[in-house]
Amino acid sequence: MSGDGNHLVCEMASNMKCKFEKYWGSLETTNKLLIIVVVLDPRYKLQYVSYCFAVLYGVENRDSMTANIKDALVELYECYSSLYGGGGGGIDRVDEIPSFSDVESDDSSVFDLSVAFSKTVERQDNVSGRNEVDRYLLEPVERKRSNFDILTWWSVSSAHYPILESIAKDVLQCRFPLWLLSPHLVVEDEF
Repeated sequence: MSGDGNHLVCEMASNMKCKFEKYWGSLETTNKLLIIVVVLDPRYKLQYVSYCFAVLYGVENRDSMTANIKDALVELYECYSSLYGGGGGGIDRVDEIPSFSDVESDDSSVFDLSVAFSKTVERQDNVSGRNEVDRYLLEPVERKRSNFDILTWWSVSSAHYPILESIAKDVLQCRFPLWLLSPHLVVEDEF
């Protein structure tokens, strides 16, 4: 009788290992949403994911795997942005220098460098040279505390990250519209 029990446990362990390898054996087979949800937790972000990749898959694989997850998040952001935000969400550059005709002081015959500089800085600050994903990832991680509510954090932060807030709420509340994803972001399987 004990031999049958051991055989059953071995078979169950083997099946569990196959499932683990299928979903977690490599980044290509892992549902990237499971990792993106960690990135969307402001207490962890991409730094934690990168650290875990280094520990689990080796330092030599960390950078490419982290970039892969960031690319998946940016792709998801661009999908949401095109549907809900009306913009492309890409990185904009403001490198042009205004000419005399672009900026004039109160005395229309004088080119005021300080006014030109202020307008250039204002444009750069508005664009920030970054999309919401980059700005979010550059912000420091939130301090860990026992009463932290991630959905409340995203609601409060919606003014700064309106598109990311939509993504975070959908993912965290399991209301995620999977039809938005391209095939390489999610691994479909029957359960």
